[in-house]
Amino acid sequence: MHSKILTTKPYTDVWSHITGIGLTEQSNSVSVYLKDVPLLLRDPTAILIQLILTLPSTIEKEHYQLIVKMLYNVIFIQALVSTSCKFTAEEREAWRKKGRPVPFQTLEGMLSHVITRLEVSRLYDDIDMIDKDIPAICQSVWSPQSVDYAVQDYCLPFLKTASLIRFHLFEEEFPPPKEDATDFQILISYLGLYNGFDSSSATCLNWLIEEPMTLTRLWCSELVNFINEQPTDSKSLLMYTPTWHPPQLIVLPHHYYKIFQSYNSRQCGMCSSVPKDPALCLVCGQYLCFRQSCCQQQSSYECVHHSVQCGAGTGMFLLINSSTVVVIRGPRATLWGSIYLDDHGEEDRELKRGKPLFLSQERYNLLKQQWLSHSFDHSCKRWIWHLDRL
Repeated sequence: MHSKILTTKPYTDVWSHITGIGLTEQSNSVSVYLKDVPLLLRDPTAILIQLILTLPSTIEKEHYQLIVKMLYNVIFIQALVSTSCKFTAEEREAWRKKGRPVPFQTLEGMLSHVITRLEVSRLYDDIDMIDKDIPAICQSVWSPQSVDYAVQDYCLPFLKTASLIRFHLFEEEFPPPKEDATDFQILISYLGLYNGFDSSSATCLNWLIEEPMTLTRLWCSELVNFINEQPTDSKSLLMYTPTWHPPQLIVLPHHYYKIFQSYNSRQCGMCSSVPKDPALCLVCGQYLCFRQSCCQQQSSYECVHHSVQCGAGTGMFLLINSSTVVVIRGPRATLWGSIYLDDHGEEDRELKRGKPLFLSQERYNLLKQQWLSHSFDHSCKRWIWHLDRL
């Protein structure tokens, strides 16, 4: 099955895009990109998303599984490189010797190969200098099990994203997890990387070529050349651990007068005039004209058009002259209320009372929670048809 897939378009291009093998002058944009950034410094999750958006929408499950298998090989070698940066010089030498007599496709064999290839670079220079100042009793000892756990942790973000994409594309439910199964084992089983229960990170490798050592040597050689030219940048990328943050609304000042003074007389970036009723997008912070036709685009006023461009039809706008928040949800809109209250916890809509207003973090968190959970339709009761005139 795999040989048939690899001999058809566009999956031969996928293999060349990932490995860097077989690129011709007809793919200059790809070859230049791979030359500038070695594959072992690229983000496999970003590559996966890029390939899914590039390939036909009728991609088969087997094709997707093949792509994930190829990218898992990449992130596995990345994990070995990153883990080796945590070794002392003595540990690296011990692992290098330990992996010589064993087959290449074992954890020890591949880690030994990676260390041997990277020893000729400047990657480990700073690490060895730091280790000289650390007492031996404070240095960790890396066993095969601890290395395997470190590799699994490194691969987990990619496996989670790949599983979510698989579920979105094929609507295939997760199978019931086996007792005492780890997240890593559940994900690799779902993605078809390995179906055994007692699995390690190395058993999930699926090389689609006869000489994986040659391919790994190519990846390491590209990385060595890049490191020797830019050692500082490459080290920070290799040691980087991705941190995932949920979507956030913009940060607002505690005192409302700061917003009023900053935006009340500002010119609109679209029409270059001072809006009669200015608004501030709470998602991206863009300054907009509210209920004015001066910035009309495609028969829609600016805020309605911006809600489509910024939030796929959902937008939250703080009206500068009234301190209230308007929520646009598709063809409807509603007055959500104010996130700025006075000392007594009361709103001052239209700013008629002239009371000092302060940000209510509780209300702002509620607005964010309703936005993240897509619950405006249930929490807001008074909707109007805006007729694209907001």
